Amino acid sequence: MKIFQLYLLRKFFKTFFLATFGLLLLFAFSGIVARADVFAKHHTTLIQIFTFTILKSPQWLVEIIPVAILIGCVLTMSEIIRNKELLAIQTSGVNIWQVIAPFFIFGFVTSVLVYFFNDWVALDSTKKAYDYYTHIIKKRKPKKPYGKYFNVFLEKKLAKGRALFFIGFFDAEKNTGSNFSLLYEDASIKKEIFSPFFSYKNGRWILKNAQILIWDKELKPISFKEEKILKSNFKISPEEICIKEKPFVEMKTYELLNQIQKLKNLGIDSKKESTEVHRRFSFALSNLVVVFIGISFSIFLSFLGRIVSVVLSILLAFIYWGLFSFSIALGNTGILPPFISAWAVNFLFVLISAIVLLRKNLA
Repeated sequence: MKIFQLYLLRKFFKTFFLATFGLLLLFAFSGIVARADVFAKHHTTLIQIFTFTILKSPQWLVEIIPVAILIGCVLTMSEIIRNKELLAIQTSGVNIWQVIAPFFIFGFVTSVLVYFFNDWVALDSTKKAYDYYTHIIKKRKPKKPYGKYFNVFLEKKLAKGRALFFIGFFDAEKNTGSNFSLLYEDASIKKEIFSPFFSYKNGRWILKNAQILIWDKELKPISFKEEKILKSNFKISPEEICIKEKPFVEMKTYELLNQIQKLKNLGIDSKKESTEVHRRFSFALSNLVVVFIGISFSIFLSFLGRIVSVVLSILLAFIYWGLFSFSIALGNTGILPPFISAWAVNFLFVLISAIVLLRKNLA
């Protein structure tokens, strides 16, 4: 690595680490202030507040790093443009890509690291933070399932086989729902029970207009029948299914991919799960996208002071994340395909940044 590249990286890392530390403190402080009334009401100790803050920090860090990279790129590049250092470097025969290449390498490496850090650390830590806040600080006992559940899936191992339960919709307060599906299979038979509407009362499932289909081990149909009312306990309760069901947003990516495959095998819609997978990869790669944004927009911020540049960088980050969140919401509702909803904003900002660089003869 050449001397001028090391010089630029030193300036960048100084700003990057300072921004990361400052933003992390800001997130922690705002998180404590936002919950101050809860902490006071439940006489929370400093140790408990500190523990909760530590558990939340990994997720905050994942969200902060792209902003810190953006600030680092903007301040570093705008400063060398403002001080004519970039002009001097280019005059000496150095191609602009040699100047900015280390930033892109850092952005790509950080994207990979952030992806694995989020998947193996932040997701678990966030869940622990929520449980700690709910059960330790608020002193609430774990509740039975309440509210509404969608696309609940559970695999249960049995003595001679396994059972796959799927509930399209379940209202835990009314104990009613729709699209109940049970797939049982062992070495000799495969049995499927489907009901468009069901309820649960006195320890028994009550399936309406149930359809029962049985195959042999070679998947040849043995029997098919319909029952207006089918009652059974199925050796499992809705509570057990909902409690054991791990929300897809808490799953690691490999678990989520397995979940998607299971849903597809059952012919069940998985757009939310697919959108979440694409979102994770796209979100991680945002650490590279902000390098494009930071370098291109530093051209317009080079005549401004450091404080104004930082404020505008944060504003630019909020615009990016706002559009990103809106696009993900469109994917979750099915308005946009999962791939487009997760990647469209990244492609848009990279395209705009590339146009800016080309027009300013910096690429």
